[in-house]
Amino acid sequence: MGMEVAKRVTIWTEGGSYIGMGHIARSVNLSRALKDKGIDSMYYVNNDLTTMEILKKNDLPYRISPMEDVQGIFDEDEVVIIDTKKDVPGQVEFLKCRRRKVVLIDNNTAAAELADLTVMPSIYFDGKKDYMGPGFIGGSEYLIIGDSFIAKREESLALEFSLPLQVLVSMGGADPNHITEKVVAALLGMDNVEVDVVIGNASQPAESIFELEKEGDGKLRFHKSLTDLAPLMIGAHVAFTALGTTINELVFMGVPPIVISNYFDDSQDLDRLSKLEVGIAMGHHSDCEGDAIRAAVESFVGDRSGWESMRAAAAALTDGLGVGRIASLIAELGWPTA
Repeated sequence: MGMEVAKRVTIWTEGGSYIGMGHIARSVNLSRALKDKGIDSMYYVNNDLTTMEILKKNDLPYRISPMEDVQGIFDEDEVVIIDTKKDVPGQVEFLKCRRRKVVLIDNNTAAAELADLTVMPSIYFDGKKDYMGPGFIGGSEYLIIGDSFIAKREESLALEFSLPLQVLVSMGGADPNHITEKVVAALLGMDNVEVDVVIGNASQPAESIFELEKEGDGKLRFHKSLTDLAPLMIGAHVAFTALGTTINELVFMGVPPIVISNYFDDSQDLDRLSKLEVGIAMGHHSDCEGDAIRAAVESFVGDRSGWESMRAAAAALTDGLGVGRIASLIAELGWPTA
């Protein structure tokens, strides 16, 4: 019988001001879950400073290889995990020809038909409409939630409705369309509302936004260089965010999201979010003006029972154990012996 060799996976993903930081944050959480099963991780990422800093902070080794460079990956492990929404059939086919097992995360393109396993960690996943064949799974039971959120969930769910309404604004690590500025300007001066604003690590907001804090009379607070949103979420009644991984964390914490999307092709996910009745799907950022933003918040200010109903529905979506389930599936893919 062969002797078992050390296990390690290669994770190929990317982050940055245009892409966002959700893929990196999610991959780091997956690396932790794999480590608990005795499996190490090595990364291939794009040449982005924030991405590299996150990996360094988590003691995760990496090499630079843009997602578009099919043959830029070398010395990869037996199992390669690719976390991207891009259609990467060439990359998957290249790896399969090298006899690698390929796992795709959050990818429902044609590449999913070639992978050994595709996981859609999304509250929008529809098993009937989205099914692409064996090895294609998804849904709320596979949401990747970090340990800090799990540790603080009960505290978050203990928050009761009160005024002023505590509003969190977290438009993601990049916020490429500067939605944060639009939301802050709309909420400034609202009665019965206090606002905490998170400036993403890869975002580049206009400096003028920080001048608004002085006009907020203590009801507008900015937070920069955060590595953990859980401490802010436990005190939030509702939260503005984009379509990204933050939504998963918000629903787990029982915080109804008010969602403004960055891209027109987000419309299907917005429709599905609306049907779940766990938050408000406002639409594309170009269609969301100040009056609509204020109206969304006011709908919660005047409706305690509506907020309580949405919060309960959000918290019921997932148990937060999805990353462990994904790690178990990866561990079962099969590994070589020496």
